[in-house]
Formats: sequence, C-alpha cells, structure tokens
Amino acid sequence: MLIHSKLASSTVNGPGTRAVIWLQGCTLNCTGCWNPNTHKFDASTDTPVSELQTWLLNLDGIEGVTFSGGESLQHVIELLPLAKFIREVRPELSIGIFTGYTARELETGNWQTLHPAGVMIPGSGEVWEKFRAYLDFAVMGRFNASKLTTKKPLCGSTNQDIILFTDRYNAGDFTAQETQITIDGDGLVQITGFPGREFIEAVKGMN
Repeated sequence: MLIHSKLASSTVNGPGTRAVIWLQGCTLNCTGCWNPNTHKFDASTDTPVSELQTWLLNLDGIEGVTFSGGESLQHVIELLPLAKFIREVRPELSIGIFTGYTARELETGNWQTLHPAGVMIPGSGEVWEKFRAYLDFAVMGRFNASKLTTKKPLCGSTNQDIILFTDRYNAGDFTAQETQITIDGDGLVQITGFPGREFIEAVKGMN
C-alpha cells in the first residue's frame, strides 16, 4: 500500500484520539489542496499491509483509525483487508475516511482506484458497498477553494459533508476545526487538521 505518512495519535481527524494513515496518490488534484505532496503515485512509498496491521495492533489509547490522503478510495483494494483486520482484531476501534468522491459517484461506479499492478481501474458500487460496511463515518466531496469554510467540522469547503454509516457517532461528536502540530524524536514536523490562512502564510514565509 502506498503510504505518505502515519500518525499514532491525532485529535483533529475525527472523534476522540485517533491513529491516522495518509495514502500516497490522488488523481483528483483539487486546486488549493493543503497536501499536494500526496498526489503522486510513488512506488517507493509501498508498505506491506502486514506492517500497518502490526503498527495498529500495538497502539494504545486510541478510539479509532482515520484514512486520509491522497485519495483514500483510490487505494481501496488494499484498504479492504486492512479495514477487515481492524474490525476483526480490534473491533473497539472506529473507522473513518476522507474522500474527494461523493456518495453518488461511488455508488454509480463513477470513480477509479489503483490496481496492485500499478494501473488505475474503474471502481464499482459493489466495491464501495463492501468497504462502506467497515466504516463509521466519511468526510466526502472534493475540496473547493471558492467555498472555503472554517465552520463545518472536518470539512475544508461548504460542499463537503460528514456522512455517518453507523450509530456510533452523532453530529455533536464532530467538533470545530483545529490544527495539530507533532514533532517526533527525529525532528520530523507533521501538521494536520485545518490550518487557517494566517497559519499557512506564516509557514510559507518560513521556506
């Protein structure tokens, strides 16, 4: 599975404290995307699903896992066994995703995903239905810079929505947008969540 990065503990990518896995690769290329470095399908980032399973198995103090990107659904072929593993081995964890696709696109097969051979293939409503069965929530819809919002939890633009697939959460569990900065032991800085314009401009000014 092509992995951009992962974070063992986040409070800004869904309810509670969550592990986050960012997939590497997205063809949607939304203008103004906060994380354009995740767009390229880079084979050098390939990570065995078994390695991610071991990582998740050994995490404590989290209530769920969130998949982001990149485009999560363009990696669904390998995400399916990982989601199945979470449900079977750590059923106490909730599962959420960020996707630029709408529910209608996914249901009607108007989307594509990466085949293990390295080529994009059409998605299908059946594949989406199978993956959706593992999800508790999804943030859906392409980021639209002309509809930027700071009011909707987990949504960068007003056209995006949080869709609930189980009764584990309700709308009140998704809190206001926040930004989290993590610095690991090697000095790697990870910025996740919803940084405002002032923060973004300040970061750009440091480059």
